Amino acid sequence: MFKQYSGLETLQKDGFQVFQEPSFMDIIKMYPKDLENIAKDSKDSDVFRTKLGDIKQIQNLNFGDLNQMLAQLIHKDKEFKVLNNQYFCKPPHYKETSAHQDNAYFESDSEVYTFWIPLQDVDVLNSCMFYVPGSHLKGLLEHKPIGTNVRVRTGTKGVSLYSDVYKNSDYVSVPMKVGQILAHDKNCMHFSSPNLSDEYRLAITAIIKFL
Repeated sequence: MFKQYSGLETLQKDGFQVFQEPSFMDIIKMYPKDLENIAKDSKDSDVFRTKLGDIKQIQNLNFGDLNQMLAQLIHKDKEFKVLNNQYFCKPPHYKETSAHQDNAYFESDSEVYTFWIPLQDVDVLNSCMFYVPGSHLKGLLEHKPIGTNVRVRTGTKGVSLYSDVYKNSDYVSVPMKVGQILAHDKNCMHFSSPNLSDEYRLAITAIIKFL
């Protein structure tokens, strides 16, 4: 199990960190769980579904002021650019998300963080995140293609990627309570476990690049 430190110590040391910001609870309540209506208001190209038609992901949204608040968790005064806002929607009884580094998709030399905010409590049963502490310090590692569907992610077109550089025993689980915010470095290796529950596991995310 990971240890939570004060300030940004965990983020710098391990490559990921959970933030406990009480004011975020009210903000998170503003984000609806009515996925079909969110999908209906989005471009078809931004809505990805499973083979059974369940919504998996809704991309290229605009979370407005939330992005500013998230960016200030890392840097109070630095300018930033939002690469993507999205809903990650893991359907009930759905497989794990394969291990990868986000930077495998956009290969940036800039300072980039992903903010992952669950809309319910998450643990190993309903698909929490797993990380390899310190993996961000080794830079971008080898990835392999998985699947055949070509998608556009943060401006880069390609198939899904995974990495088998690390063993399962290298990863630590990060269960979270609703209202907490998880941030990870672009090069921190991670995956999410299967959703073994009967409900959707919903999370909103922001990928932010500092300029």
